[in-house]
Amino acid sequence: MPAKTKPAIEGKTGSMPKLPDKEDNRQVFHMTFGLLMVIFAIIAGKTNAEFGLIAIILTGLTIANSKLLGWKNEQIDYFLKKYERDVNFPGKGALMLTIGMLFALVFSKTFEMAIATMAILAIGDGVSTIIGKRGKISLPWNNKKTIEGTAAFAISAILPAFYFTPSPYLALAIAAIFAFIESIDVFIDDNLSIPMTGAILSHLI
Repeated sequence: MPAKTKPAIEGKTGSMPKLPDKEDNRQVFHMTFGLLMVIFAIIAGKTNAEFGLIAIILTGLTIANSKLLGWKNEQIDYFLKKYERDVNFPGKGALMLTIGMLFALVFSKTFEMAIATMAILAIGDGVSTIIGKRGKISLPWNNKKTIEGTAAFAISAILPAFYFTPSPYLALAIAAIFAFIESIDVFIDDNLSIPMTGAILSHLI
């Protein structure tokens, strides 16, 4: 008698299929790269960090344009294959993250609030994806994401939110706002919608 095969175990139910391990790699890189930029900004200061991020963006655009024109590089090709989604623009994820970090630095009311937004952007999005893709309960307003993922984002945002306010209740509310913005499907990339939210909140508080 032939051996019975075990049924495939799906990561999610309904319309949320299991994501490949490559997505975990991508999110770990997202968090690591983001935190390195946060540390760089703290050490270098606001102005130097802005120039540094602009340099990274220009370098990224140059490499992406070269790749679109057919340029080959073994190390860069390996990196893109391992850490980037299959998109038409090479390095889009890292580039959008860097642009979002720069937006936070330029438009936030204070440098401390900019750093907080950058930290939330670096950690929250990665944590919500890694936890959320293993979640079981879909959000009522977005069946592509889970309650577990949104909760993970909110929890990771609580500590940085104290840079906006010393009030624990207001910090919790700010973390919840960031998590909600990340959970909805909008026409703006998460790497931009989160810094925009942080900049607006910084001027309202």
